[in-house]
Amino acid sequence: MDEILCMWDIKCWEKLKSRRLQPPDGYPSSLVGDTKVQYHNDQHRLLVVHESQIAIYDPKLKCLKLWSPRESLSAPLSSAVYSCDSLLIFTGFLDGAVNVFDAESLTLRCRIPCYAYISPSISMYATKKEL
Repeated sequence: MDEILCMWDIKCWEKLKSRRLQPPDGYPSSLVGDTKVQYHNDQHRLLVVHESQIAIYDPKLKCLKLWSPRESLSAPLSSAVYSCDSLLIFTGFLDGAVNVFDAESLTLRCRIPCYAYISPSISMYATKKEL
């Protein structure tokens, strides 16, 4: 199942704990798709990323903070990473937009639409002529 976050003992590969990711309102009861995890610099908190949400978990797999796209941000999340100092979280969306969040509160700091860095005259997809 894609929506389960597991903690393993690396000495004997025994599962210590697991937690099911909670789907946000409006999503099916079972989350399908990739779930990615990145450690915070403190090595205690986890950034958990699914197309439906970003969340911060503690070592006991308790969800501390959760953010999910609203209707106005209808494109699913494609990725999210901590900044090198773990103070910010950069998220990418399938429509090319980028959001920057405060890593402690998951407060949106800024949103960069794709038209801010992709020229409208440049095609996002190669044409037969270009190949």
